[in-house]
Amino acid sequence: MTKRTAGQYARAARDFYATPPTPIHKLLPHIQDITTFAEPMCGDGAIVRTLEELGWECVAAWDIEPQGEMVDRAGCWDVLQLRAEDFEGAEAIISNPPWPWPSNMRGGQPEGTPTIQIIQHLMAIRPTWFILSADFAHNRYFEPFARHCPKIVSAGRVKWMAGTKNTGFDNAAWYLFDGNHDGEGPVFIPNLEPAGSYHPDIEGIL
Repeated sequence: MTKRTAGQYARAARDFYATPPTPIHKLLPHIQDITTFAEPMCGDGAIVRTLEELGWECVAAWDIEPQGEMVDRAGCWDVLQLRAEDFEGAEAIISNPPWPWPSNMRGGQPEGTPTIQIIQHLMAIRPTWFILSADFAHNRYFEPFARHCPKIVSAGRVKWMAGTKNTGFDNAAWYLFDGNHDGEGPVFIPNLEPAGSYHPDIEGIL
């Protein structure tokens, strides 16, 4: 999942890395204006599960190969085949997409593949929150999206592999992509508070 150790460790099949609750809690202050969302790359439902436990409603979920509890709940679809009407009732999209593939996996496709294609597709449908490498914004393939990205929220290092002691090699961040936003580049929200400290009115967060 990181370019810092490219070739040293095998990437998980289909780039599946379940999103633990800690970085999701970092997003909570920034989604208080919505109550419903869709998850188009839901995996085993980690993001769905965490947000629904805290009061948000997932109105639609898909994955190319749903896992765990999502096998019976999510549609089996490639994210790039989803259409605007599929997202009816969702105020936003919240997901953990595949991170950009290294050059030896791209098969001649542009830098940033497949992430940039997914962003371009979804941000035209709904405001889209993606957790990505914090370094994503420092690559040239981010430039066309900068004016459609009003906010970046630091999530820090994430422990992607359950049962391990170590966090990932890269810092992560939540990026908001919105096709209707066409203005100045993103506001950066630094990682100043520990996860869970934001909302005293949400039971279980403190």
